[in-house]
Amino acid sequence: AATSHPEHKSKPKQKKSERDVGKTLLPVARVQKILKADKEMSTCGKDAVFLISVAAEEFIKRLAQAGHQQAQRDKRSTVQQRDLGT
Repeated sequence: AATSHPEHKSKPKQKKSERDVGKTLLPVARVQKILKADKEMSTCGKDAVFLISVAAEEFIKRLAQAGHQQAQRDKRSTVQQRDLGT
């Protein structure tokens, strides 16, 4: 006898670059760990950790875009380390 599989309702696919309101793409625990490693940094509240995460996301995004553009100018499809420093 054939068994039927229950229908799995999934939510619509979301782009990786889009974040839910109040959430970040970077793991909060990792950001907190990095902040704790800085001896000059005092403890941060949840809002501060969130804003630092958002700022880090924006920095990474802009760095990646600039590297990609430099690789394109050099007629390459692969971003290299030197593309990120120019």
